[in-house]
Amino acid sequence: MRQVQLAKRVGETINYQFDFRSSLASGETLSSQSATAAVESGVDPSPSAILSGSAANSGGLVTQKITAGLPGVLYSVTMTASTSLGQVLQDESIIAILPNPSGGTSTAGEQLFPTTITDTSAPESSCTGTVEFFSNGTHLRFDNLGGSHALPNWFLPTTVGIGAGYYCRVTTVSGPWGSTLLYTGGGLLNLGLWNVLSSNKFFTVDSTAVAGHYVGVLLIEISPSPIGPATVSAQYTIDFTVPV
Repeated sequence: MRQVQLAKRVGETINYQFDFRSSLASGETLSSQSATAAVESGVDPSPSAILSGSAANSGGLVTQKITAGLPGVLYSVTMTASTSLGQVLQDESIIAILPNPSGGTSTAGEQLFPTTITDTSAPESSCTGTVEFFSNGTHLRFDNLGGSHALPNWFLPTTVGIGAGYYCRVTTVSGPWGSTLLYTGGGLLNLGLWNVLSSNKFFTVDSTAVAGHYVGVLLIEISPSPIGPATVSAQYTIDFTVPV
């Protein structure tokens, strides 16, 4: 079974559990257990270094200490157990590593807060706006007039590659934004899905040159888990006007 575990900080050593009890017959016990570690996403030339000591079994519930790791890397830890009846069982956990606190305040998206995104029309009377989340923890807004505008960092301190351990989801709260106005696919954030930030991701709102006043709200969520829940979130108000 593959499961996503709670993330840990570099400086923490935490016991993670692998539960084989439901796979054991009456009277069957574990005769041995061992863990291996690999990189799920990110870069770490020595992933096995996160394994601290040997795995311990208590009635089919196996515990493995996980320590250190590189910030922003997502690890896969596989526990293999042999049983007294000849079974070989495996359980896999996905574990994200967070940086240690900087002055006690280093959490994903701690600088992410409600933002109003506005744009003016280009001469061709179309209106677009793009928000890009960079894998180092920064993000920017771009408009169709060629301007770029800094937005609060989604992670502090900004760290090269930190996005490999985080996921972003964009969903519609209100307004007209949908498949025709909020582009998806490719390097873009897929609407309503958790997208890993190991590479730069963006979403684009486009008026498609239809005259009118467009106002809507998008919910931005960031999580160290590919299935959520969000550790931080913010609402972006999108306000565009396209002239007749």
